[in-house]
Amino acid sequence: LFSTRLSLGKEVFDRYDVQIWGQDIPMRGNGGSTEVVADYFFIDSSYVNILMRLGLVVFILVMLIISIIMIKNLNLPYMLMAMAIVCIHSVMEHHMFEAYYDVFLMLPFANFDVKDIGKRQRKLSGDKCYENKKYQTAIYRYS
Repeated sequence: LFSTRLSLGKEVFDRYDVQIWGQDIPMRGNGGSTEVVADYFFIDSSYVNILMRLGLVVFILVMLIISIIMIKNLNLPYMLMAMAIVCIHSVMEHHMFEAYYDVFLMLPFANFDVKDIGKRQRKLSGDKCYENKKYQTAIYRYS
């Protein structure tokens, strides 16, 4: 907002067309340097970066994954708040598609049903199991 970072997103659309499978867009950023780069061109917005470099198909898949995560976690306000922060932050940063930054992209494949996990573990194990219903966890005593 206080720099030309968002205007570079518009410049990408002026220079390149959206491709269904993406395209190579050479970028030149500062890369941790304090010196000014004469021909600076870097796509800071994760959304524009994914759409233009990885293509329309991947962009739609990422938006579907984000939607699935939010729908699966409607009853978890802290998870929704964290997702909203990452989504808003990704407008101005390019890190959304990096797994070490945005671990939320793996959440659609996670199993949040703790009761179901405990039932499967008890069936597989011949050990004694004591359930803690308050926290929906199982404590196993090995004997």
